[in-house]
Amino acid sequence: MFKNRTFVLSRVSGLSIRLGFLKQWGGQMTDIATDTGRGEASPAAAGAAVHRDAVRLVREIAQAMECRILSQASSGTRVPQIHATSIPNPWMDQLVHLSRVAALGTLAASIAHELRQPLTSIRVETYAMQRWINRAEPNVAEVAEGIQRIQASAERAEQVIRSLRALMRQEPPSYHSFQLDQAILDVLPLVEVRFHDTDIRLRLHLDAAVPPVHGDRVQVQQIVLNLLLNAIDALGIRPHGTGAKIDLHVGLTEHGLARIEVVDNGVGIDPGKLPHIFDLFVSTKQEGMGIGLAICRMIAEAHGGTIQAASGEGKTAFTVTLPLAQEKGA
Repeated sequence: MFKNRTFVLSRVSGLSIRLGFLKQWGGQMTDIATDTGRGEASPAAAGAAVHRDAVRLVREIAQAMECRILSQASSGTRVPQIHATSIPNPWMDQLVHLSRVAALGTLAASIAHELRQPLTSIRVETYAMQRWINRAEPNVAEVAEGIQRIQASAERAEQVIRSLRALMRQEPPSYHSFQLDQAILDVLPLVEVRFHDTDIRLRLHLDAAVPPVHGDRVQVQQIVLNLLLNAIDALGIRPHGTGAKIDLHVGLTEHGLARIEVVDNGVGIDPGKLPHIFDLFVSTKQEGMGIGLAICRMIAEAHGGTIQAASGEGKTAFTVTLPLAQEKGA
């Protein structure tokens, strides 16, 4: 049934995809817009088109991999269990990036809101400053305070753009020391509106005394972003006014590792799925691709850390550990 079935990967805009990555899993390159003749898609497109292409491409890759597995099974070939770590690093790096772009695409409204607020504030302040300056006796003190508020609003917008650019950029992992609490605070504005649109409370427990960790800042932010979005989705089916909440902890383990913990009081995870929750193509969502948590595990383990899940009645917790920079000699 599946032996001769092939998935064809259609036009991709603004994404750089290696031919070997696609062909390895049964895909064919057709109608790909290239700018170098090396089998790379043109990076010209951006925004919503990139998000749609990222989601579609990740889904098609998943389908192609599933097709290959089913083909082997139908022919009597032993099917090996596939883990994220069994995929070659250069290809996994591309899948990590595509998954990150797809996640950011779901936050388009939130990001637009976070940019609109400071820009609106700047516009209001400039109108007020014009009035103060045009008075018979200009109110210099009010103008000075208005300038400070404009600077603060501009810095807020710049921070959102900086965080977005860092997460969208496709670069090889770069390991260095950084403050974990600040890295998490920098990514929170991207999901803030998701909380405003619901009655979910986000409670932060960030220990600023945790020493710097050693790793790729963007990839660690990707873990946090993924876990927060999963928690929001898990709480989405709770009725309003029932005390839905997410607790985000940053601290140290008893063994001296940095610890990130995301806890929600949603419906929990099916006990039958819990042992396999970090496997590729295992998802608790009806429309889920089963890739996000597998990538989280791959990132954590590549950093010399771990990720674990625990779920019981009314509580689900994901715990990530990462080595400190001093332990790595950074």
